[in-house]
Amino acid sequence: MNQSKRDRIAARAHEIWERDGRPHDKAEEHWRRAEQEVAREDRAQQMGSPAESAPREVDTRPAPPIDAAPPLEGAPTQPEDAGKRAKGKSGRSRRPRPPSQQG
Repeated sequence: MNQSKRDRIAARAHEIWERDGRPHDKAEEHWRRAEQEVAREDRAQQMGSPAESAPREVDTRPAPPIDAAPPLEGAPTQPEDAGKRAKGKSGRSRRPRPPSQQG
């Protein structure tokens, strides 16, 4: 990597660090994001697309755990309820039995 590209990445990483509130434990993530942005700008510049050369904000934070999503309407709220059926639903058809089988 040449010095000017390294300087661009370092400056971009610093910008990202400041935008993220100057956290102390994210240096590698900021460097990686800066490398990606600089590489994207270089590719866009080689292709002659000035619109793509502007840095874009990309949220690279991890997604919240699936448990954080609200439950679907009517879905069981507790894991132990997941295999149970709602009352009154036996899974059998509702057709009456023939007269010979009643009794």
